[in-house]
Amino acid sequence: MDIANQNPHYIVSPLNNTITPTIDDYEYEVTFDGVSKNEAWSPTNNNTDFIWAGSFSDFNGQWSQDKVNTTSTSTITLSNYNNGLFIHKDHPLLENLWDGAAVNSAYNNPERQATRESMIFSMSKTATQATGGTLFSIFGYDLNTTQVTAKQQTAYHSGDSLFTQTSDQRPVKMSFDASDQYLLGGRSCGAYLFMSPVNLDSLKVSGETKRSAKEIRAKKDNESNAVSVDIVFQYRMTDYFGNNESIDTGRIGGFGRLAYNNLTYTKKIGLDIFDKYGEQFSFDLEVFAKYGPKGKNLNSIKAARLLR
Repeated sequence: MDIANQNPHYIVSPLNNTITPTIDDYEYEVTFDGVSKNEAWSPTNNNTDFIWAGSFSDFNGQWSQDKVNTTSTSTITLSNYNNGLFIHKDHPLLENLWDGAAVNSAYNNPERQATRESMIFSMSKTATQATGGTLFSIFGYDLNTTQVTAKQQTAYHSGDSLFTQTSDQRPVKMSFDASDQYLLGGRSCGAYLFMSPVNLDSLKVSGETKRSAKEIRAKKDNESNAVSVDIVFQYRMTDYFGNNESIDTGRIGGFGRLAYNNLTYTKKIGLDIFDKYGEQFSFDLEVFAKYGPKGKNLNSIKAARLLR
């Protein structure tokens, strides 16, 4: 809960309140065509196309990017693009998919279904929720998000029982990885805020119970007498739309048309510190990023100190 004890920082169940959740209740999956969600998009393979159609042209010889079938934005349609998660032809994992499919010279509906359900391409649903006023909301994208829920994130989940295949099991997504830069569409942008200790010993306590503690000794010479909590804020405000990375800047928020007057992602976490007398010191940390600069930059912020 936040410091006012009103709103939780994390959700522990899917946004759609599913009784028996699966991984796609927590994360957006890659978007294929058809009612079954396992059909390939009609390939167009024009020089200007860069969206993976969900299929390959052939499985002969060695891997090369020209074996990736591509489709156009007009084939996908604006609404599907804004509501979907798509893969750029430059994505490095496409080579892995092609290598696996080349064994049987096939990448059809069963293979697409396995790719989709494995969640090797995915985005946390809570991460994509933006804050700030909307400019357009008529292009098929659900923008009815409150300022409170947009700041929340998914709590840690081991992934147990969420995946169709146990071999795919992993914890729910809580950060970007390097290959996420090749994602496209309205479900490809967002933000994560999380602890990421550079040195685990900086936060390690003396035992394994809730009463275990970390001793902060009096400062001596140049030794630190502080607890360092390393925080990472990741945000992505444009997708990988385009063919030339040197001149193409992507689409803001992954939208086919602008949906926010100034796209903003805000995430919030809370920290509780107990001193040796059992007194609790709590504070919330809220971090945001705006696509366009707005407001003032402050050189100083309020601070609080534990006196004991």
